[in-house]
Amino acid sequence: MGPTCEMRLQSDEPSVLDAIDAFLESASARIERARKCRAWNFWRDGRPIHVRIVASPPTIELSAGRNDAHHYAALGRVATGLATACGGLATESIR
Repeated sequence: MGPTCEMRLQSDEPSVLDAIDAFLESASARIERARKCRAWNFWRDGRPIHVRIVASPPTIELSAGRNDAHHYAALGRVATGLATACGGLATESIR
């Protein structure tokens, strides 16, 4: 299991989900959506990253595939981009 981080959201309204979807679409080479369950698998810099939204309070959970410097860096870039797109603050990537 690779690094993980999370970000609290102000809400999980459709406009926030649309912002997440738009950011992931623009930031990935390949994306798989499971929007009904509010989860995405996508590839950034050739590295898989899983994104999902959990409730109470609404939180984005991100996880990368491997525990190496490249995955930490890719996860950090995605977390920063999502924080900007959604108005949240991401935690540091941890194992």
